[in-house]
Amino acid sequence: MGISKELIIQTSIAILNKSGIENLTMRTLAKELDIKAASLYWHIKNKQDLLDLLAEEICAPITMENRLRDTEKAIFSFCQMYRESLLKVRNAVQVLMESAPNTPHRLELIQHGLKLIRTWGVSDANCYAAMNMINNYVLAFVDDEARFSRLGVEELTTVVRHMGMEFSDFDKQFRYGISVLLAGFCAVQ
Repeated sequence: MGISKELIIQTSIAILNKSGIENLTMRTLAKELDIKAASLYWHIKNKQDLLDLLAEEICAPITMENRLRDTEKAIFSFCQMYRESLLKVRNAVQVLMESAPNTPHRLELIQHGLKLIRTWGVSDANCYAAMNMINNYVLAFVDDEARFSRLGVEELTTVVRHMGMEFSDFDKQFRYGISVLLAGFCAVQ
């Protein structure tokens, strides 16, 4: 079987899902592909190049829906697709945080997100900050959701109650956070 970037990406994702980012090394990847580590460098430059490819793949399912006339619904939909894509791959948040958003699809997503934020009423001067807040919120939420999901709902509910709070499902919590950000953008111009 020939080695391709697609095979390298899919094998890397399998390694992430099985054993986490700490075990995604060029040596481990080469072993899984049944090739020498040096052979990987014919296809990818280095580990950073691999992370960029993985980030692009993780974001690939996110679409830029233009059919939604309601900007708020479009923003929620966009953020939900982002969240779902991240939740499909173990350590996806770390992959995105360790890679620059400079791949074609990720750049298109940023442009689309900025368009939505502008349509929501955020000024050009504040678009970067607003987009950054949304991105950081989604990344942090997914990181927590992935970690807490491993506890199980009963144990999570107990832990949260012990802290003096109530837990409602992740979907409601996620939507609430996006709502707070959008309300804040309207309140502070």
